[in-house]
Amino acid sequence: MFTPETLEFIAENCWQSSRDWFYEHRNEYLKFVRNPLIELSDFLAPTVEEIDPQLVTDAKVTIARINRDLRFARGGSLYRDTLWISYRRDRQSFQAWPEFYFILSPRMSFYGCGYYQTKAPVIAEIRKMVLEDHPKYLAAKKALDSQSEFALDGEMYKRSKFKDAPEDKKQWLDRKTLRFTYIPKGEELFSHGLGEKIKEIYKKMAPIYEFLVFAEEEATKS
Repeated sequence: MFTPETLEFIAENCWQSSRDWFYEHRNEYLKFVRNPLIELSDFLAPTVEEIDPQLVTDAKVTIARINRDLRFARGGSLYRDTLWISYRRDRQSFQAWPEFYFILSPRMSFYGCGYYQTKAPVIAEIRKMVLEDHPKYLAAKKALDSQSEFALDGEMYKRSKFKDAPEDKKQWLDRKTLRFTYIPKGEELFSHGLGEKIKEIYKKMAPIYEFLVFAEEEATKS
């Protein structure tokens, strides 16, 4: 279970940016950060496997390392201030596949499903399915509209590319990438029921995930 000390450690470790400090406090890292992430990842694994058996659920793969790879991120701290759990299909075979995610950060924690980056052909397929009212899109839209807990987000274009489309469709059409996010309320992040709540949200998002997977598969065919 996460505690306020979890977020305090992540913030302090990032600010210290010191390997010596980190190893001096390694037991705190394991107790407050690493072990709870492993427990949560393992707890959620059966649910995401039920949604998509091809999702990788091994905690050695799903959980982000706390140290940053400075080959690709120059400057700043040696350590991340944001950690995550990511359930995706095999990264070697599917480079930009949709995912279920859990983001843990002192700045903001949240979870849901969607893309980190969406390739242009997939965005084109998504838009085509939205405009044609494809059954997979309608099922995804129903999953979104039938609840008020999670929301559609993701960076939008400054100007609509579909000015004549209905406003509800523009929310899907005018985004550079699609994410569906739930933000824990109050002390929810530190509650014993966190894992069950995430399971509940993931299950509600299953039709959305299936829509994104179908768009990816169709784009890959062409």
